[in-house]
Amino acid sequence: AYLRLVGSYALENNTKLEKIVIPAGLGDSSYLCYQLNTCSNLSEIEVDENNPYYIQVKEKNVLISTPPYYDPDEYTLVLVAKKATSITIPKEVKRITATASLHSKNLQEIIVEDGNVNFYSEDGVLFNYDRTKLIRVPENSAITNYVIPDTVEYIEEWALSRCSNLESVTGGTNVKEIADDAFYGSAKLKEVNLSSTNLEIMGDSLFGYCESLTEITIPEGITSLGRELFYYCENLVKVTIPASVTEISGRIIQSDQNTTIYTPAGSYAETYAEEYGIDCVTY
Repeated sequence: AYLRLVGSYALENNTKLEKIVIPAGLGDSSYLCYQLNTCSNLSEIEVDENNPYYIQVKEKNVLISTPPYYDPDEYTLVLVAKKATSITIPKEVKRITATASLHSKNLQEIIVEDGNVNFYSEDGVLFNYDRTKLIRVPENSAITNYVIPDTVEYIEEWALSRCSNLESVTGGTNVKEIADDAFYGSAKLKEVNLSSTNLEIMGDSLFGYCESLTEITIPEGITSLGRELFYYCENLVKVTIPASVTEISGRIIQSDQNTTIYTPAGSYAETYAEEYGIDCVTY
């Protein structure tokens, strides 16, 4: 008899689990990956050599699914062990699922194997192959001051979130969009310089819980700001918003935050600040 399915909650939040062996009969199971993602001490993932659904990797700290019948080339990274400090994405991997979770407080670097034409890594940071998308700076990376490469146009969700050592970020010249939660929870982040970018859109909750941030200037040319942009930034006192901003999706600063908006007189941001009761200085 073979184990073919792991049910809901069977392994969830098991803090004592350090190693798991995927047996021969266990097939594609999103439940399994979701649950193992909550096992904070998982360090080793082993795959039975007779399992046709997953492949074994040398380091035994990631889980790779084999191609489904409808896409013979799509090897997929589906899980990263929570205790892993360094992972290598094999050259065959074409896709990374959300359940793989590259968001681990222990992860220091992400390496991409030579020959992979879908992903690229530099200084332990993960990009798509042509480096137009910044995918992930590992949470426990030693990087303190990060300069985004000029090739980057899009910063993905959570890309620089919860980075334990990150203190400053300087934007690349071609960045056009920053997705939701990109800097969320990077508690040591003090300085974000986006003046050199071509930013047009900033997503929701971008700087939530960036507790060391004291001031920030939104670059000229940006048109849209996402909601809850600066929630729980308890030391943020100054936000400069240019006249180019014509859309703000709901409240970006909590009502009890001691934050002042600086903006040109007659701008949309001035009207917005008045509507939401936020202190505003015009120039």
